[in-house]
Amino acid sequence: MTSLPPWLRRLAGALLLGACVAAPAQPAPRAAAARIEARITALMTRMTLAEKLGQLTQYS
Repeated sequence: MTSLPPWLRRLAGALLLGACVAAPAQPAPRAAAARIEARITALMTRMTLAEKLGQLTQYS
């Protein structure tokens, strides 16, 4: 088996590097978790005790 030509190795490396650079950035997990916690807290304050107990007895 022969090795790849140098130009093909360079092309593959450039494509791989370009794919890594162009990959979309993910939001910081802590920022997303803080937003979720805020939504949960807001929802829990709006729910009545009966609604909260109803959530405990629901089957998933």
